[in-house]
Parts: sequence; structure tokens; C-alpha cells
Amino acid sequence: MRFAKCRGGARPTGSEQSSRESFTNRVARQMLSKVRHVVRRRLARRLGVPEIPLALERLRINHYAPEHIFDVGAYSGEFAKLCRSLWPFAKLICFEVLPHRVKELRSWCLQDGNAVVIESLLGAEARSSVRFHEMETASSVLEEHSLSRLQSNFTRCRRSTKS
Repeated sequence: MRFAKCRGGARPTGSEQSSRESFTNRVARQMLSKVRHVVRRRLARRLGVPEIPLALERLRINHYAPEHIFDVGAYSGEFAKLCRSLWPFAKLICFEVLPHRVKELRSWCLQDGNAVVIESLLGAEARSSVRFHEMETASSVLEEHSLSRLQSNFTRCRRSTKS
């Protein structure tokens, strides 16, 4: 570590100071994120807001103990991991189609030992192919109707009615 001479003792050089500040900022952001999470969860509990973790916790408290749990559209496995924390002996079956998420899930399943990933889409009927809209957590066989798209359609309709 290099120090620049100054009154009152040695201080870190500019690059060391900026890396220390970025580390401090990163830690502060992580702490703030954790505080937000805790506040949201406590507020949700107090107000009785429906929330998946709380609903699953209530099931466990009422002695519900599933043998099998299906996580359809598992993505990164948040639901499966939550279920694992509540029901350590249940068999977890995760369905996911995005290749990079399947790889991530398979790694977790190997560590877990009682979970599997099935790389597949689930639907009401068997098909050889389907149209799939890939949008990270919102990936679906259903077409996305985003706000920007709705606004552009609305704008187009307004223009056509004026002429």
C-alpha cells in the first residue's frame, strides 16, 4: 500500500481511496437492501398482506408437509429454495426452459441432493414446438403487453380518429 505524505500522517493514494469508497458504497447498498427487505416483511406480516413466504410458513405451522413440490418456471429457484428451507425432506422438481437458468439450477440441485431440474415447458397439451417469448423473469408462451406497447397503440388510435 502506497501512502502520500501529508500533515497529520499518511493517507491512502487516490486509487486506494476510490476503491475504499466504492467498497463502502457497496456495503452501504447491501445493508440498505437488507433493511428494506426486513421492513417490507414485517410490514406485510403486520398488515396481513398476502405474500408467498408467509403463506408457505403458515402451511408449515399448520403441519402441512408435502412429499413433492413442483416449481414451474423455476427461473433461479427462489421458490424451490424457500420450500427447501421449510420442508427439508420434500422432493423438489423444478421446470425451467432457459438454458442459462437450467445450468444454474442443476448446480444447486446437485448440492441439494433431493431436487431435480426438468428442462421443459409445461402446457395443457403435448406439442413438438411452441412460440416462447423470452424476457428473463417474465418469459412465457403468452405475448407480453408492456406499458410502452399499450401507449404506442393508444397514440396510434388517437391520431387515426382525428383525421
